[in-house]
Amino acid sequence: MKKIIAIALVLMLCVSALSVAAFAADTVTIYAKVLDGWTNVGCYTWNPEDLGGWPGSKMTLGSDGWYKITMPGTHTTVIINSDQGQTVNIPIEAGK
Repeated sequence: MKKIIAIALVLMLCVSALSVAAFAADTVTIYAKVLDGWTNVGCYTWNPEDLGGWPGSKMTLGSDGWYKITMPGTHTTVIINSDQGQTVNIPIEAGK
């Protein structure tokens, strides 16, 4: 009986670990260092517009000077923009 309970606990642990891994892959955090003077920094995606229509969603400025935003991990390209301008299409590369 103890062996069956141990196997059941191991299986439940494996299933819960798989769920966490799948959730982590569903999102990506984008970090951006922008030009001095840029204000209202946002991030835009398309097909679909998960962060809303242009100019997308505002990014949060961290104490380290980097802007960041977390979004669905289904996109391959973003545009970082502000009241002062925008970037070209930037490819999203995992781990970079």
